[in-house]
Formats: sequence, C-alpha cells, structure tokens
Amino acid sequence: MAAALTVSGAGPFNRAWFSRAWNAYETQLRKRPVLTQAMSSALLWGVGDGMAQRIERGGRGDVDARRVAMTAAFGGALIGPAGHCWYQLLEHLVLKLGLACSTKSMLLKVAVDNLLYSPCYVFVFFAYGCLAIDGLSREAFTAKLRSEFVPTMLAEALVWPPYMAAVFSRVPVQHQLLAVNIATLFDVCFLSWARTRNGEAESTAATATAAAEGAAREAADARERQRQGKRSGAGKRRVQEAEASGAGSASGGGGDWLSYGAQAPQDQPPPRSAAEARRRELAACLWDATPQPSLGHRALMAASATCNSTGNGGGIFW
Repeated sequence: MAAALTVSGAGPFNRAWFSRAWNAYETQLRKRPVLTQAMSSALLWGVGDGMAQRIERGGRGDVDARRVAMTAAFGGALIGPAGHCWYQLLEHLVLKLGLACSTKSMLLKVAVDNLLYSPCYVFVFFAYGCLAIDGLSREAFTAKLRSEFVPTMLAEALVWPPYMAAVFSRVPVQHQLLAVNIATLFDVCFLSWARTRNGEAESTAATATAAAEGAAREAADARERQRQGKRSGAGKRRVQEAEASGAGSASGGGGDWLSYGAQAPQDQPPPRSAAEARRRELAACLWDATPQPSLGHRALMAASATCNSTGNGGGIFW
C-alpha cells in the first residue's frame, strides 16, 4: 500500500493536485504528527457522519450540521490523538518482543486491537453519540447499550480483523491511522445507523403517547365540566323551587290551604259563646295538623259540637 500511495511515478495517483496535497500532508505529519492525525480524523469522521445521515433519510432532507460538527469533533479530539498513540504503542510492543515484520507480529496486533481498542472505541462513540449528540437520558442510553452494543461488536468483529491484518502487513505505522480513518468513512455510517436506527420509531411512539395522553386529559376535563354543569343546574332548580314555595306560603290564600296544612282564614265572625271559641280553636289546630281529620279528631270535634249545642240550646254545628 505504501507503493500505491507513491505519487512520483506513473499511475492513477500521478496528478499534480494530488501530489501537492500528499506532499503537504507528509510534511505536516513529520512536523506535527498528532495535530495532523487529529485534523485528518476530524475531516473523515465528519464526512462519514454526513454520509450516514443521507443514508438514514434516504437522500431526503438537509444534513444536521450540528451532528456533523460534533462527530467531527469526536474524531479530531479523541480518535486522532488516541489512534496515533495506539498504533505507535503496538509497533513498540512487537519490536520489543522481536516480532517485527512477521506474520506473528501482524496476528498479535490484530488480536490486541480487536480485543482492547475496538470495544473501547465503540463504547466511547456510543456514549458520546447518545448522550452528547442525541441528548438521551442515562436510562435510555443504558437500554440502547444493552440492546445494540453486542450486535454492533459482532458486526465490527466480522469486518475489521481482515482489514486490519492488511493494514498491519502493508501500511507503514505513520500511515496506519489514515488507512483506518479512510475505512472509518463507512464504519461511521454503520455506527451512526446502529446508534440512531430506533430513534425515529421511539420519537413516533413518544408523539403518539403524548397525543393520547392529551386526548385523555381533554375528555376528563369535558366530563368534569359536564358534571359541574349538571350540579349547577340542579342547584338552580332547587333554588327556584324554594323561592316558588316561599312565595306561595307568603301569599296565603293563593293555594289549597287544606292540602298544605295552612291555617283556615281568620275572617270569621266573632264567636257567640265560649264553647264556640273553643271549637274554632280546636278546629284550627286540627286543620293545621293534617288535611284529612282522623276518626279521633272527628270524635273530638263532635264532642265540641255537643258542648256547643248544650250551651246554646240549639242544633248540632258539625
């Protein structure tokens, strides 16, 4: 691959613009290796997330610039410096073990890279993407990590080991991170899709749940208003009935005074004797107590009438 990247000979890369860009990159890589790796990582990770968004949305809609910028920041601030140090550390390890430029060194690098670096890299990207970019809660992030981390790692384990074997065998150590970042263009698409593939369904479900809760609250409010209206109407009717009853009682002779136990009119002539006065008083008490005199009441009234006839020497009044 190092020969393929040579720009001085013939071939598809023998172009003036690419030659100048590549030479400038090599110069900066020698002078400022960490900064150069960080900038190239930021560029490739941002492009990769933009590609992921286009894939997620089926090529429709605008690209979320904030998400692209934050993904590029992740690549530049973490992947660039960490990747540079990691591949230098792997090279130092195989040299110390005396396995340089051998199949054993390549297999050792692939094994350590996939067992240590890859899980940490996927976990950190999930955490950063879910919490910082997508704004999920810790509970939602934990649930997504439980459901998506293992399948994502299995997919990564199927793709990366063969590619990393080629990188460790063919690419100089100073260019290994660049080779990995070029492949990361597609890996970022996959990781972004894995991180957000349930986001639209969750958002739709949350919207539907909120709409259902709002409809339920409106229905409950309507029922409460209806109950209050019924109570208010019943109260008004009771007040009107009480007012009508009070008006009838105050008017006195407008209704049936026998039916409501009202007292008999007081416009009778003066009693002619003490017995008649007692009879009127007893009759008034009886009419006020019940509209239909019982047998005992009639006996008392008869006795009163007898007393009246005895006192006057005349006929029976009742």
